[in-house]
Amino acid sequence: MKVIKLKESDLRKYISRIHKVIVDIARTVHQTEITAFEHAQFTRYKSFGFYKPHNDVQIVAPMRTISATIELSNPQDYIGGGITIYSTTTKGVKQPKEQGTLITFPSLALHEANTVYWGTRYSLVIWGFARHPNETDPALDKWKRKK
Repeated sequence: MKVIKLKESDLRKYISRIHKVIVDIARTVHQTEITAFEHAQFTRYKSFGFYKPHNDVQIVAPMRTISATIELSNPQDYIGGGITIYSTTTKGVKQPKEQGTLITFPSLALHEANTVYWGTRYSLVIWGFARHPNETDPALDKWKRKK
C-alpha cells in the first residue's frame, strides 16, 4: 500500500475536476443539468458493512438529481462489496468494482452498497442537484426566515 498526503488545495482541485466530469455525464447521459453539489462523502465499509436498498432523493429542496460513487479501494483488498443498481426491468446490476471507477445514476434509482465479507472497501459519494429557478427564488415563502 502506498500512502500519499494531499494538501487541502489539491483535494479541492480533484473534487472540482470530478464535479466537471459528473456535470458532463449528467448532461450527455442523463439529460439533466447539474447546478450545485452536496459535500462529498467518504465512506468506509468494514467486514459485514453494507447499506440496504435505498434511493438518494430527499424531501427538501434542492432535490438530489444525480448520484455518483467512485471506487477508491483495490478490489483485491476486500471480498464482496461494490454497489448494485436496480431498475424496473432488471433484478439489479452489480457495478464494476475496479479502483478509480466512477459510477453515476439518477438519484431516484434504487441501489445498495453490497455486503463486504472480508477487508475494507472505501468509496467517495457525490450528489448533484438540478435546481429549478423557482426553488432558489428568495421571495418564495419556503426560503424566508421564520420569526
